[in-house]
Amino acid sequence: MNAVWKKLCPGMVQRSTDRGEQTMAHTVVELTQELQRTTETCVQLARKLDLQADNADFNELIWSHNEELTNDDLIQLEAFRQSEENTTMPPKKFTTKGLAEVFNLVDTSLSKLESMDSDTERFENVCRHIHASISTYKAIFIKIRIDGFRYRALRECLPPYSR
Repeated sequence: MNAVWKKLCPGMVQRSTDRGEQTMAHTVVELTQELQRTTETCVQLARKLDLQADNADFNELIWSHNEELTNDDLIQLEAFRQSEENTTMPPKKFTTKGLAEVFNLVDTSLSKLESMDSDTERFENVCRHIHASISTYKAIFIKIRIDGFRYRALRECLPPYSR
């Protein structure tokens, strides 16, 4: 059985010494050394990110996962999961007013760029790319306006609905 585990997960199998006796202590020492190297690497990465963390912080984090959860912990975890499921974000929706504001901001920004840029060819190239980039949103804007127009036209043509 050890031969199979040795192929799958060699670090976790008891190793035989030259005398033929198995030593679990050797594996424990290796795992402890690996844990220390990994912790030190995490500390170095934290320092590079300007985080204030040391070996004790990472050791505390590692050993905190060694304990079993209590019933209170499980109840809190389940309540947290249910509250996350119940909090749904409202669906995003385009409005003609919002899209018109965006297009106005783009045009204003392009006007400012045009007034600062002495190279008209460069400005025209940038302007063309920006308008091409937002063309999808302009198509949505036009569709919303057409749908709104159709709705208002139908509402004016049809008699009001009464029961």
